[in-house]
Amino acid sequence: MQKLVILALGCGIVPALCALPPKRDCTVYEFWDTGFLSGWVYATAHRPHTGTGQVITATVVNAATCLPYTGASPSLVSLTGTTYDSGYNGDPSQGSPSTSVIVHGTNTVTFVATVPDGSTNLDLQVSGNFTPGGLDNYGFVVNQLGVVYTTSPLARIAHHLPQMQSTSLTRIIPDTETIIHFDQGTLARDYRRLDELESERRQALEEAEDALIALAAAEDRAGTLNEEIRLLSQAVEHQSVLLERRRRYMNTFPVELLRAILIETVALSPEEIWPVLGDGLTFDRERAKLPFIVAAVSQRWRSLALATSEIWHYLAVPVPSQEPRAVFILHRVKTVLKRSRYVDIALHWCDGADYNVCPYSSRIVAELAKYLFKWRTFQFTMPFRATTQSYMDVFRGPAPYLQRFYILGSNKYVADINDVEFRRQLDRAPPRYLPRSLQLREIFSQDTNVVPACTLDGSEMLHHLKSLTVTVNHFSLPWLWDTIVSAPHLVRLMLYCNEDLHTGGHVLVQLRLPATTVTLSSLQDLYLRDNSIAEWFMFISAHQSFPRLRCISIPPESAQMFREHSFHRRCSSVTTLKIHGGRHSIARANVVQALERLAAIRDLAFEGVTIHQSFASVLSEKQDTGLWLLPQLENISVERCAIKDIDSVIRLVEIRSRHCLDRQNMSLRPANLNSVKIDAATTGVDPWHRAEIRQLLGQEPDIDNDDASIIEDLDTANALPEQEDEAVATDGSGSSDTSCDSDGPMGSDNSENDSDSSYTPHDIDEDTT
Repeated sequence: MQKLVILALGCGIVPALCALPPKRDCTVYEFWDTGFLSGWVYATAHRPHTGTGQVITATVVNAATCLPYTGASPSLVSLTGTTYDSGYNGDPSQGSPSTSVIVHGTNTVTFVATVPDGSTNLDLQVSGNFTPGGLDNYGFVVNQLGVVYTTSPLARIAHHLPQMQSTSLTRIIPDTETIIHFDQGTLARDYRRLDELESERRQALEEAEDALIALAAAEDRAGTLNEEIRLLSQAVEHQSVLLERRRRYMNTFPVELLRAILIETVALSPEEIWPVLGDGLTFDRERAKLPFIVAAVSQRWRSLALATSEIWHYLAVPVPSQEPRAVFILHRVKTVLKRSRYVDIALHWCDGADYNVCPYSSRIVAELAKYLFKWRTFQFTMPFRATTQSYMDVFRGPAPYLQRFYILGSNKYVADINDVEFRRQLDRAPPRYLPRSLQLREIFSQDTNVVPACTLDGSEMLHHLKSLTVTVNHFSLPWLWDTIVSAPHLVRLMLYCNEDLHTGGHVLVQLRLPATTVTLSSLQDLYLRDNSIAEWFMFISAHQSFPRLRCISIPPESAQMFREHSFHRRCSSVTTLKIHGGRHSIARANVVQALERLAAIRDLAFEGVTIHQSFASVLSEKQDTGLWLLPQLENISVERCAIKDIDSVIRLVEIRSRHCLDRQNMSLRPANLNSVKIDAATTGVDPWHRAEIRQLLGQEPDIDNDDASIIEDLDTANALPEQEDEAVATDGSGSSDTSCDSDGPMGSDNSENDSDSSYTPHDIDEDTT
């Protein structure tokens, strides 16, 4: 601005500017052609709105000189003024027009603004009709209530020129130092901005280089993937050629040969390749899909698969749920049952988030019941809400081909059988399950009342039954007794109880006990879950003998039954005793003292009980009779127990360990103990206690190679070295290490040297003589 004033003074323009009156200070809004009518022009001014009724004057002026229009060429034909509400972004065509012309003159139009007071601004439009020529040189200025609004620099100079003429040039023109300082500051800002631009340029170049590197890497990966795709495509094409060639070879096979291949690979596949679930039974959906896969190869294979009933022998039924999945499951069950000659059935319906009691579950069971005569293996893991008497009725018919029967119920059914009306109904007509199912080899029925019904007339002898595991109640006891008597080759017997049998004591009288003793010559393992079933078994043992019984498992409170003379005589062959957690689950001195007649015990195992100090003490000293309890004891196993006094156990090991035997006092105490196993889940035992026990047994402590600490994993820390195993096997006493078989409900094995007598689900397939 200051430089502009100096330039105006030097050029002689000041007199002309000074001649303009202050009113001529103006902002010109230039006209422009409307585009649709020759000679018509208009211009718009955007102004603050100060209220309705303000007087607005618009004067047509020369845009270059800001001088009023004088009527010379071009001639003004007419002039009109209009105000608009600028609430529509200053677009007069969208506003609210309000025209109020007061005076029409040759160069001036005056009108009153009538835009509502709520508007912030208003738009003023002046339009006129000029004769052609000089259109771009004219516009209009606005005067509002004597106040001039202006933004033109030239108009500002003209307005302030009188004041500037009265001011000295030294006040207007800054000194040289000020100008230099101003220029240096401007230059410094420019340099800083230049540095910023240079930094941004370098950063952009670096980002571009990184993008180029990433693009090159992506191109390399794309090339590698394309090469892999090419190689895989070649491999797939090659495999397709081989598959087609092999398919042609298979198509040349005679139907008889192809049928034999399908039967060998699908129907006769070994059990070992499938995952084991339950008591040696299987549940595998992939196995169940095999016949459907075979039938989908070709039309020839499908026809052969449908005609070969042997391959439709396995049925795995997953958890049923709502439609549509349950519909598919039901249809598959019907399909397999119709196409099969005999069938292994596995239903694994454990409680899960996707299980819902729906009509399809009962329809599936009802469909299976229609083909009961086809069952060969049946496994049913029942959900909590499905274990009801209606489900049990499925097993009321005969299953002549059934070999393995496995059913696991729930506590829901236990609650049902304790209902008074339910019990009365069953007492009036005890249900008979699986009658004349003479091929049965294994029976596992837990938390249900399903016990195969047999008669004592010899017409329903279960000669093939080797393993029987059942949960009994008072109305199933008669059938249980008949089943035991009808299975002369029974090897393993496990009995559970879900009620107090004293409440049903009258059933003991109703048992059809034979006049002569029944000999179970093959029974080796006996597992009695609680005291109630132990008392019942002791009652019937008076009419039985089991000369080969080697392992018995009982709760602590049932140990007193060994004091009964007749029962003791029938258990004289027992070499392994397991005491598992019962209602009291406490092993005290009286438990061991009740076993004083069992002189042949070599293996003693505890599971889930609390071992008190008095228990170990009675084994560490002579009794009042001058005899030692369990004089042949060789191995002790402790699993998931609580030891109250570990020092008493260490004392027991010290007294009866063969390694600590004083040869001079050999006749004073038995010293056959050579193995003590205490698992990691047992409480009250520290690592140094385990190390001391191993030392007393003559075993080297196991040392971890990393931190030289005692290993607490007893599966490895308590394992006997090979030379100790050999010493046990060749012991001059002729004793061998035996233990109660512990597959399934029996728990884990208690001995490492029981390979000749341990029971597995496949051992029972051979008849025991």
